[in-house]
Amino acid sequence: MKHKCIAIASFDKDFVNPAKVFIHTFKYNHPDIPINMYILDDYIPDQDMLNLYPDVTFKHVKNDRVKQFLTDNKDEINITSFNGNMYDSSKLICMFSYLEAVDELIAENKYDVIIKSDLDVIWIDSIYDEINNFVDSNLPIAMSREGVNRIHHEAKDKLLHYPHLANGGYFCAGITLYNAHVLTNGVLDTIFNTMKSYGINKFVYLDQDSLVLSYKDKFVLNGVYNHTSMPTPKGQDVYVIHYNVYAKPFGKVTKQTVGYLPLSRTYKLYQQIAEAINCDTKFITLLKDNLQKLSELTKPYDSASPVLQILNIKLTNMLKGLRHRE
Repeated sequence: MKHKCIAIASFDKDFVNPAKVFIHTFKYNHPDIPINMYILDDYIPDQDMLNLYPDVTFKHVKNDRVKQFLTDNKDEINITSFNGNMYDSSKLICMFSYLEAVDELIAENKYDVIIKSDLDVIWIDSIYDEINNFVDSNLPIAMSREGVNRIHHEAKDKLLHYPHLANGGYFCAGITLYNAHVLTNGVLDTIFNTMKSYGINKFVYLDQDSLVLSYKDKFVLNGVYNHTSMPTPKGQDVYVIHYNVYAKPFGKVTKQTVGYLPLSRTYKLYQQIAEAINCDTKFITLLKDNLQKLSELTKPYDSASPVLQILNIKLTNMLKGLRHRE
């Protein structure tokens, strides 16, 4: 890899097992890229977790600036995307605490690119070529494109009708690349100013919406696959599956939430990979129970799409590799 990169993700005690899936699958495909894992609560990793890889570092996140912003603007925070008022939970802080880490890493001047990943993901190939193209573009951030139906449905009258669509459409922050040589003014200051200028209460996903609006010229990631991808990426280009919104293998499976999502065709392999990397019994049981519910709620599929066939081949090959390591 000709560019110096670091990957980051943030998690709390409820996301320990998805964090393990992220770490193992990302490192399998990017053995030379270190990872910083930022802990959002009082969770203390055990020795097995600490010893996963020598270049995976666990640290408790510094989120003083984010907490202060949330406190100062508590009455303006739009909580319509959450079940109840989650203002004081780590989940809302998590929405952009990681950006304090991004600013800190940019200031260190050690890396060319910072790769931020959500944890409802599984990495199935390398992002190296995309990183090279992103750096060559000299653009500040890279995100994957999403369709607008979800935005209209979730945001309703709240979210900015819709000036960002004129700037290339809506984008997902699940996987975001930051160009450390271009972003010299600080990401947090930029998105805080953006939210204030439009009205904080209009933002549903605080980090994602504000990043979309703050950086109007973006590099489009073509290898992120989720059920809201627009357009659907080619299978050979996909390096990460993002189980966004309600598509998570470890989420709540109901007819209304998961029903006919094509990503459910990858759930069995997600479960087998979780077993191969020694996720805990409770998590494996949840994955198996969700697979059973899926079989009861959905009609059998005649065949997977060509894209999903390729994704399952990549998952199967990685599963073999992970098992071989054991």
